Amino acid sequence: MTAFIAIEKQDNKYIVRNKKIMREMPYDEQSNFFTYMLNNFTFSKFHMDESGIGNMMAEQLSRGHRITPITLNNENKQEMVSNLKRLMQEGNLLFPDDPQMINNIRSIKRIYTSTNYLRYDSERDDQIGHADLFWALCLALYDESKRRTFIMPAFTKF
Repeated sequence: MTAFIAIEKQDNKYIVRNKKIMREMPYDEQSNFFTYMLNNFTFSKFHMDESGIGNMMAEQLSRGHRITPITLNNENKQEMVSNLKRLMQEGNLLFPDDPQMINNIRSIKRIYTSTNYLRYDSERDDQIGHADLFWALCLALYDESKRRTFIMPAFTKF
């Protein structure tokens, strides 16, 4: 499953303007979708998960487009989750009443490993994948606490 989210910034609010789930879509069709988006729309940032299977897509798209590949790890996941939580608590993140997105957000659990290391994860599920929309949302808002930007699409592929 691959998830795409585009966010628009208006004043201090971040508004989810577009989301797309690509379930069992062939790699070439996914690549064509992202190429179309990058060629036809202007984005101030385009964050893309380059972890695992997303690596090939990020490498391919970065050849001809300005994207920011990000390797998801425990450290930046904690930063992204904290940022998302802050924006939601402040009422600065607006998204549609979308059960799929809400279930993705609710699926994330804070887990302590046997070595007492904190990580964020979700059960893999046929309906929500591996919280792909949640991580795409986090990627779209990545570094928001450091840099104010306008439209930030992101996608994650697990």
